[in-house]
Amino acid sequence: MRRLLSLILALAPVGAAAHPLAQAEPAAETRHGAVVERLAARRYCYVRLADAPDWLVTMGACPSQGAAVTATVFAWQRDFRSTRLGRDFKRLGFATLQPVTPKETAR
Repeated sequence: MRRLLSLILALAPVGAAAHPLAQAEPAAETRHGAVVERLAARRYCYVRLADAPDWLVTMGACPSQGAAVTATVFAWQRDFRSTRLGRDFKRLGFATLQPVTPKETAR
């Protein structure tokens, strides 16, 4: 929960139009999977999980490619432009990521 609050505060707007979440749709979704792609952009990490077409963004270090994670998605944004990456995302989820231990994977 602290990471979620930190992410929201870090994205706090100078003006409403500047806020990345200003146009986002709230969500309460959990996804599990292995990281198949990752892009580091300073303090943000963009990841795509196996069997999922959508990208997720979180704050902090990027998990290793192939790492199993649980993502808690709290908002979705369509047609998101990352100026840091110079890249457009058709649909981007704002999320927190937690590593999955081998013990949890076996369940």
